[in-house]
Amino acid sequence: MGQIITAFACADLNKEEKNSFQEIEWIDDIYKADIIIGNPKVYDIHPKFIQLESAGYEQYENKFTCPVCNASKSFGLGISEYLICTILMSLRHMKAHIHNQDQRKWNRFDDTIQSISGSCILILGLGDLGSTFAKKAKALGAYTIGVRKSKKDCDIVDEVYTIDSLNKVLPRADIIVCTLPSTKDTRYLLNEEHFHLMKKSALFCNVGRGDLVRRHTLEKVMHEKIIQGMVLDVIENEPLDPGSSLWLDPNVIITPHVSGTFQLAKAKEIFLDIARQNVHAFIHDKPLINQISSSIQ
Repeated sequence: MGQIITAFACADLNKEEKNSFQEIEWIDDIYKADIIIGNPKVYDIHPKFIQLESAGYEQYENKFTCPVCNASKSFGLGISEYLICTILMSLRHMKAHIHNQDQRKWNRFDDTIQSISGSCILILGLGDLGSTFAKKAKALGAYTIGVRKSKKDCDIVDEVYTIDSLNKVLPRADIIVCTLPSTKDTRYLLNEEHFHLMKKSALFCNVGRGDLVRRHTLEKVMHEKIIQGMVLDVIENEPLDPGSSLWLDPNVIITPHVSGTFQLAKAKEIFLDIARQNVHAFIHDKPLINQISSSIQ
């Protein structure tokens, strides 16, 4: 194939990591690149292959004629541990304890606390994120229900349904975890009616994409106390408006889209391995890993 020029200008890699791609030469000029590793901020480029550094890819659909692969499987570990952390914080009212610590108050609460063990967790999306979390939740004693686009055999969860059965299974869940990407099938999939189907004591968690549900719906649901609480790492139109009522709600945990990042060294290690394999596969005309499509898992 001749000399392959690769740009890393948009990738979160240091020079040593860039140089680990020994078969190719790295440069910082994205317009000259045959291969791009990272998430380009411009679309008027004509590479031969793009390896994204994110699992999300909606902004790149139909933008390039070359093969594009995402970084799926890089973030399952980090996001699943984030979910375990924030779910336990919610079930044990840790925000209130942290507030008391800030106020130097030694207050004990009589409120009932819950456990992951014995709870019913509905996982919307059984790709890498949902599957990795399901394994951890089951290890902690949860009963798991998976909802996905197709009803393929799945031994990761206790029960699996298709999205058209969502209304049927929502009332059973103590915790709802959403890990879906943003596609034409998932954008604004959830509305206020879905929250009314949930238990009043339910905890809603979204670590997939913010456009799964409109922000004003989340605000209304919490204002009217339709469910108990939320964990939101993603939100429609990020960053979240400073005026949103969600910020000050004691039953909402908000983080700025950080559940899966390269701050976790293992995530970067997995990504680099995927990128190396894909660069090698592209150069030698072999099948690519994680080539994107418009379908959800």
